[in-house]
Amino acid sequence: MSALWLRKKWSDIEKAAGSDDLTGISNRTSFEKTLEQEQRRAGRYHYPLTLCILDLDNFRSYNEQFGTKRGDELLQQFAAFLKSNVRSTDCVARYGSDEFCAILPHTDLVKAEKFVSRVLAQAQEMLDASFSAGLTAYRAGETKGQLLMRAGLALHQAKREGKKRICCLVGGQDNTVLSL
Repeated sequence: MSALWLRKKWSDIEKAAGSDDLTGISNRTSFEKTLEQEQRRAGRYHYPLTLCILDLDNFRSYNEQFGTKRGDELLQQFAAFLKSNVRSTDCVARYGSDEFCAILPHTDLVKAEKFVSRVLAQAQEMLDASFSAGLTAYRAGETKGQLLMRAGLALHQAKREGKKRICCLVGGQDNTVLSL
């Protein structure tokens, strides 16, 4: 066994540990580490950072109607679709069973909403599935938990308003949700 072979094996193990087994994109643990790194960078260099939480609409019903195998295939297709639509500097991850997150560095809410709107329209056509999304922009000094909570609140608003929509949480007191 050479040192080069061991380094490659170790690299392969590290990569697998940061990936979701089903979809192959980043898993929750890897995503949260990346989010903290991007928050530090955005704070240090004063650039915009947007967090998106995307949730497949009616996934439980889809699984019940078509079975978990088809549900898994839909998750894999959706993950591949998201990954193919982001920049190399963005991070896409599976956050929960049918919940995905995207970290968009150097992207303000307006640009992020345009991106997610385009993805929403294409997903409906290509995958015969829809999703709802919650977006929010990073505020200097806030924690990962605060940022995730605000994006989650925007997502819940999108779901309450009938799904297949995007909501952005804005305002200094988190009191304004824009539905798009």
